[in-house]
Amino acid sequence: MKNQILAISITMISFACNEAKVAKEENPSDPGSYAIQNKIGGYGDEIDSTNYISVDSMVVFMQNKASYNEIKIRGNVAEVCLKKGCWMNLKAQPKDVKVEFKDYAFFVPLNCAKKEVVAIGNAYWDTTSVEMLKHLAEDAKKPQQEIDLITKPELELIFEARGVLFQ
Repeated sequence: MKNQILAISITMISFACNEAKVAKEENPSDPGSYAIQNKIGGYGDEIDSTNYISVDSMVVFMQNKASYNEIKIRGNVAEVCLKKGCWMNLKAQPKDVKVEFKDYAFFVPLNCAKKEVVAIGNAYWDTTSVEMLKHLAEDAKKPQQEIDLITKPELELIFEARGVLFQ
């Protein structure tokens, strides 16, 4: 009987701890609250920080390609979605590269701007609609004046990451 009571008590405590963790992860005021780290401290698939190319090198490489699969890049985060961490932009020339996360399966910390990151995934060119550009600007908490200036779709280099690791 004592063993059963002990087992039930341990189970109840375990559930209570998990409930507290979920509540914290879903608190949008907590930077990175939607970002859940994998076993090695990254997000999404576990990756290492070796054998990568710079984001600028990828931009040059992609000039004559429509897409490229399984490429690992390294760069600095210029901007991140401030709602959930569901996208980020990496600094690149002549224009930042939009990083999306495969199947919307993971998020990154809301406070990761200016950090260095290694990511693995696929690169491709796509046209982003005016509606989506405005939505992304809202997610980045841009001023309404800046959002109102968005009137044309843009051809963008997109990197669909399946795993990221901050340095």
